[in-house]
Amino acid sequence: MNHEKIRKNSKTLLEPYHFLGLEVYGDVSFVSWLAKEEKALERMNVHSCNEGRTKGGQTRYENRCKNTISSIEDAMPKLKGCVFINGDPRGAAIKIDNTAEIGGHNSRHGCIPNPVVAEMICDSGITQDWGGYGMLAPQHQ
Repeated sequence: MNHEKIRKNSKTLLEPYHFLGLEVYGDVSFVSWLAKEEKALERMNVHSCNEGRTKGGQTRYENRCKNTISSIEDAMPKLKGCVFINGDPRGAAIKIDNTAEIGGHNSRHGCIPNPVVAEMICDSGITQDWGGYGMLAPQHQ
């Protein structure tokens, strides 16, 4: 994502990020980092879909996912246990699970939306996909 798109995304996303617990209001570097992580994970998902992953490649992917989630949860504590990496190359990579227990373990694939998380996603103004998951790094044009 080029500098102009990052600046545009910053204006759009800083308010929702602040609502979700980002303590450093106006931190464009976090928006930039998140956009780059989103793109890198999307590329890894597409590559995996097209060519598969080696055992080493899978390990690197899993470690990157864990580190990304950990960094996001450190920056936005309200999202602890709610962030997951979507491995499907057709959608956004970094999402907020609307079925997760806040502060608990990520349920992933829970079938009943947690009303508190679903409301938090809705109230934050963050972009949602068709399943109600929050897209943490949407690619606004």
